[in-house]
Amino acid sequence: MNYGPIDYIWQDHHSGQPLWKSIDDKIAELQPNCLRLGPDVWLNGRDGNKVHAHKGVVFHPLWYGVNTTDGTIYSRPDETSERHGRPDGTFFRVWEANCAITGGWFWRGRQKPSSATMLDKYFNSVGKGANLLMNFAPDPSGKMPDTVLQVAREFGDTIRRRFADPLASVQGKGQRLVLDLGREAAIATVVTMEELSTGQRIAEYVIEAEIDGNWKKIASDQTVGHKKIDLIEPAVRTRRLRFVCRKVAPGANIKDAVVRKLMAYGPPGQEGGNLGKAGR
Repeated sequence: MNYGPIDYIWQDHHSGQPLWKSIDDKIAELQPNCLRLGPDVWLNGRDGNKVHAHKGVVFHPLWYGVNTTDGTIYSRPDETSERHGRPDGTFFRVWEANCAITGGWFWRGRQKPSSATMLDKYFNSVGKGANLLMNFAPDPSGKMPDTVLQVAREFGDTIRRRFADPLASVQGKGQRLVLDLGREAAIATVVTMEELSTGQRIAEYVIEAEIDGNWKKIASDQTVGHKKIDLIEPAVRTRRLRFVCRKVAPGANIKDAVVRKLMAYGPPGQEGGNLGKAGR
């Protein structure tokens, strides 16, 4: 009660048992803005087709709707929701991928993680609409080794540098959304964020670049959700990008698909630029 605001409580092996329900209710009473692993957040880990693998990788497509084993908010998602969620699910869940960066949940000797590995996990979790929880185990003295801290800083600096300043950004509603960069530039990454306040709708999309007067597909996938990162390899040079929603969730209208942000970035080291203009 006297800890101040708490943002998140991890409840290992949470289930719909009466004990967990009472704990959930007490947390909601004392910390109404706190997310709880169970009623609010659920794990989504993939290792091939294995579920609940702690590899920092999520299944995709990824829907935030789930049905639960007992039809209440307190229990875990049912089997049909475990991997991908459901576009028609009754309850909302924030999906989370977790992983141990230094070899395990607890100290296992001096192991130096790789910033490249951490970046790959970021693209395969956050970049597919989920949250990423990385575990850094302290040494027996309770301190984090300098080698681990150094790599963690490198990873954080890379993310901030790569995504802080897009070449251009736009938002809009409907089947098509055009992003005008204002000038021709190399595009290596496109980030799309869906407006979720009225529900998750986008079920299939294509990203196109205007090249020599024609629209050319450079990326495509299914769900967008909170954030979808598409890596364009090799990078393409263009002035205009177009996001096309090809399919929406059952019962939704394609004209109601809403992109909260569509952002374009250049190759690593030259991501930023002048803000472009929106168009249809």
